[in-house]
Amino acid sequence: MANRKQLRNKTGDRDGEASSSKTDKMAPPPEGLTALPEDLEKLRSVLLSDMMQVVHSLLKTELAGAMFPVNATL
Repeated sequence: MANRKQLRNKTGDRDGEASSSKTDKMAPPPEGLTALPEDLEKLRSVLLSDMMQVVHSLLKTELAGAMFPVNATL
């Protein structure tokens, strides 16, 4: 698990305060639900970003493998 400093660096939080660009983009919670505490919201954002990078990498690899026979015949 990443330590707190690494998480802050990933989210752009250098001095313990959230950057305004990050907080401005957060959607309000759905009706009937309360917002997550700030540290959990940051962790959620970091994990979501990491997961998106992994999925992107896997899809890129799978697409390259699927296109290999097509590229070989060209």
